[in-house]
Amino acid sequence: MTGRWLRVTTEENAIDFLEKAAEFVGRSDDYKWKWVSISLHAALYAFAICAIRGTDPDRVAVYGKEKGKQVRRLIGFPQAIKRCQQEAHMHQYVHSKVLKLRKDEEWAIEKISQTLRNSFEHYLPKFWSIEVSGMPRIIKDVSRVIRFLALESGNLVLLREEEQNRIEKALAILEQGG
Repeated sequence: MTGRWLRVTTEENAIDFLEKAAEFVGRSDDYKWKWVSISLHAALYAFAICAIRGTDPDRVAVYGKEKGKQVRRLIGFPQAIKRCQQEAHMHQYVHSKVLKLRKDEEWAIEKISQTLRNSFEHYLPKFWSIEVSGMPRIIKDVSRVIRFLALESGNLVLLREEEQNRIEKALAILEQGG
């Protein structure tokens, strides 16, 4: 019996999260918003990492000590979004662009990250009601940011045409807002 292996790249991981968000948004039950929030947040984070990493994985790492040993960790979500807005991290090629967030996009990122994803991932026992009528707007705004990072920033230069098509297809579904 031969073993099977799952090989994951940073880009493929980001695309998978994005495709999952697109799949979940098509569901008819209200729990879809939980899974859309989690997977869309993960896609945004992963594409932010891809955009600022370039060809140097150290661009998205922080170093510290843990139990006396040097450890390397991935930068957190807030730091990744912040770096995407900084010339020093985004200007990697002649055609690279810096992320410029509109107020509604900032609000949507905050909502999907802090209010939704974090509350679902670190759920405290409680009764919680979420107004889902605003979710399509949040999804559209976050999707626009992902579109920029993945396809317009100029930093994901190694994406194959098939990967770009998958991103476009998932974003088209998400930009309809569910």
